Amino acid sequence: MKGFSERNIFYMRSMFLLFSPLETELPQLVAVDKELPQPVAVNVKEIVCLIPWGHIRHIIDKHLSSEEAFFYVQKTLENGWSRAVLMNMMDTRLYEAKGKAISNFSTVLPSPESDYA
Repeated sequence: MKGFSERNIFYMRSMFLLFSPLETELPQLVAVDKELPQPVAVNVKEIVCLIPWGHIRHIIDKHLSSEEAFFYVQKTLENGWSRAVLMNMMDTRLYEAKGKAISNFSTVLPSPESDYA
């Protein structure tokens, strides 16, 4: 490919291979009718392309599973993580710790405060 370094071609190919398995595995439920959510396909590669290229390269360099890599992509988008924050979250293995913390914030505190706690 003209104009791309071999390193960038490597990362583009790696990104494609890393996230391709998720294209068919991650249906998103969208409520068409309030009682019956309908599955809608998620275009994973379009979502991944919403974060900066440097973030993607660091995710690829960590040799994560597709699911774990996409978790960090989603969290980056949700929280607006800088590259340094993303790297810190990957180093502290946030993916493995998600949902394991025991808290009663949602039952004791009202909704806005429980989200911040």
